[in-house]
Amino acid sequence: MQVLKDQIPPKVRTFLESMRRNSASSEHVYKIGLLHFQQFLNDNAQSYNLETVLLPLQTQEVNVYQLLDQFVS
Repeated sequence: MQVLKDQIPPKVRTFLESMRRNSASSEHVYKIGLLHFQQFLNDNAQSYNLETVLLPLQTQEVNVYQLLDQFVS
């Protein structure tokens, strides 16, 4: 997972920094979840990362419910 930590996109890093302002433990929990989600994307949707998946989710090009179902399965 160390390699993934180095691949955190700028928008995601900004989000995590905002979480850290509230609580260092919150940032840690979010980071772990996001790193697991990134690993899922690497394994199942190589064309996306934590940042690039946002627009397809917003435009419903990618179904958020199906993606999350695959992630938790």
